[in-house]
Amino acid sequence: MNRLTAIVLAILLAATANAADYYEVIDLDVPTDSSPIFSINNGGQIVGSFYGNAMIIDPTGDGNHAPIAPEVLSSSAWANNDNGQIVGQVALTPETVYASLFDTSGAGNHIELETFSVPLSINNNGQVVGQGATPHGNYRATFYDIGIGITVDLGTLGGQDALAWSINDNGQIVGWAAAADGTDHATLFDASDPNNNIDLGGDDGSWARDINNNGQIIGHQFDEHGFSPAVIFDITGQGNNITLDPSGQSAVEPIAINDNGLIVGEAHNLIEQYTYAMLIDASEPDKVINLNDLVDAEGVWLYRAIAINNQGQILCGGNGISENWETFLLNPCNYDLSGDVDNNCRVDLADFAKMAGNWMVDCFDTPSDPACVTIP
Repeated sequence: MNRLTAIVLAILLAATANAADYYEVIDLDVPTDSSPIFSINNGGQIVGSFYGNAMIIDPTGDGNHAPIAPEVLSSSAWANNDNGQIVGQVALTPETVYASLFDTSGAGNHIELETFSVPLSINNNGQVVGQGATPHGNYRATFYDIGIGITVDLGTLGGQDALAWSINDNGQIVGWAAAADGTDHATLFDASDPNNNIDLGGDDGSWARDINNNGQIIGHQFDEHGFSPAVIFDITGQGNNITLDPSGQSAVEPIAINDNGLIVGEAHNLIEQYTYAMLIDASEPDKVINLNDLVDAEGVWLYRAIAINNQGQILCGGNGISENWETFLLNPCNYDLSGDVDNNCRVDLADFAKMAGNWMVDCFDTPSDPACVTIP
């Protein structure tokens, strides 16, 4: 092997040694508002709602969506698990609205989840959490076990209201609950005994949005100045919380975290004043990634990442070529393709152009060349 061939092979091998930094973007052909409600399970099944109907969304972008409850006045799908169980709301009349476990067979035998107003999360054991209401009009965090048909009021931290956002496969539940002074606090709920609920910290208020199967909890914690930095909560409640983007350059809203510790949500650049869909690796909490930098989709801007599964697939809301708000599926490039210099799961002229730009560069002879980046 001559020296020139060795240099070319080194370039190709270096290009495939790093993790993929590219996502394929699929327009799901689903019109949404600025706060779309969609969920994706680890099998890639997507559920959501539009035009008043709960839908199983076609992930190919061809628009072949399947209505879940076409026989009712209106419906909405909020969450699904890996078994294909889907929870949401059903309206039989404008006055008769109830939380439901949907019958996906098409027979219309939907199961009413008793006191629920809004079911927000379902784990793989068929346990559901969300927000219900008391006869006195207070909102309460509520737990429902489909397998044994029990409903539990998860209690508060001494106040009147609460909400449960997420439950993992270990039965750990997070959300917020009001304290005696009326302040909302991020809470780890105990379905077996509400007296054991754990205040996750923040005298000035906080809330928890999601928990993964490793017990990592994301949310916000307010400070005395009214700011609400995004954090990974200390699950013990000892207050050893980790701030996301401690530089304060972006206002970060974390929405979902998968079992690999990847966090998605929305961020607003406080310096240049723009909003973007963001990705943070919990192992690098000070690094906020703009998902728009990891896609090649002309005319598309991703504003808000809604959900992420363990395969790394991400649901985003944003503006498409039509300039209307739309929902997009981001599929990660998880392939080690030899010759794929820009890690976008294809070898094309762009790869050759990048190679040509460094043609005949010799980092042994000229290590100061800008193309010669030291490997950490």
